[in-house]
Amino acid sequence: MLLDDLVNSKTRKIGYKTKIKFKCDICGENYLRHNYIYRKMKKNKYYDKDYCFSCWMKKINSTKEFKKSLKNYWNSDEAKEVRKRASSRMKNKYVKYPELKESLSKTLKKRYEDKKLREKISKSVKLAHEKDSSIRKRISISLKKSGANIGDKNGMKKLEARKKVSEARKKMFLNPKIREEYSKKIKKAWEDGKFDGVRVGQCKWYEYEHSNGNIYKVQGTWELAFIKWLDDNGLEFRCHRGRIPYKLGDKNKNYYPDFWIYKWKSYADVKCRYFYSEEKFDAIKKSNPSVKVIILFKEDLIKLGVNL
Repeated sequence: MLLDDLVNSKTRKIGYKTKIKFKCDICGENYLRHNYIYRKMKKNKYYDKDYCFSCWMKKINSTKEFKKSLKNYWNSDEAKEVRKRASSRMKNKYVKYPELKESLSKTLKKRYEDKKLREKISKSVKLAHEKDSSIRKRISISLKKSGANIGDKNGMKKLEARKKVSEARKKMFLNPKIREEYSKKIKKAWEDGKFDGVRVGQCKWYEYEHSNGNIYKVQGTWELAFIKWLDDNGLEFRCHRGRIPYKLGDKNKNYYPDFWIYKWKSYADVKCRYFYSEEKFDAIKKSNPSVKVIILFKEDLIKLGVNL
């Protein structure tokens, strides 16, 4: 809102550099602006009200044109060079003035003590990742290029950092809701095969390239031989997928089968007798009477014609 024209004290006319007094229609702040700037701003299609500088920048920065131009500039060679120079200057400053780095670290730590601020930042980061799924990949590439957090630079190699993270996790898992939520996520990950290749049990993981072009991960040489036999005999299957909950004594447990064979309408588990637990599989059958599980020992695999 226009409040007053501060005309030129000599000519008593509104000139090019005459200051005009306004009241921002958004925040209500009073401010002065040169006439030539005001005229230039009025030509902008987004100038539908009288804005102070802060409100005007917020308005402009939220437009699609600005975001597009900013993205183009950010990816340009000029911007990369500017970021490189700025980073180099900061590194040199930290080397020359180590107290500056320490002071900045203390300030940030103090700010992050504010729970509301941490929650706000967390929400903003989650929202950004939801809007742009490529953020994680770009961060990963950038970190690998710079060598940050790799090798000796990895913060978790410091005993103090490991202890701090360990204490924080212990404190977090005291909450039964968090423990339950975490347990569900881990079970789902195992069920979906996210942990294929992770060293568990006694056997090494192998990759098998199926005749259909898919790559399957199997555990141990017997599973590798069995999956080859399934492929040669044209039997369709699922490998290391699914979860069967069961009860053993007073405890709720989960069984993650090796294979589901469609023609057999059954799960199949390749087992060595030495590691076979009859109690466990009896409990699985008792808890799931409608679920069929075939246990294949060495002699069973040989009978089928599996080349061990």
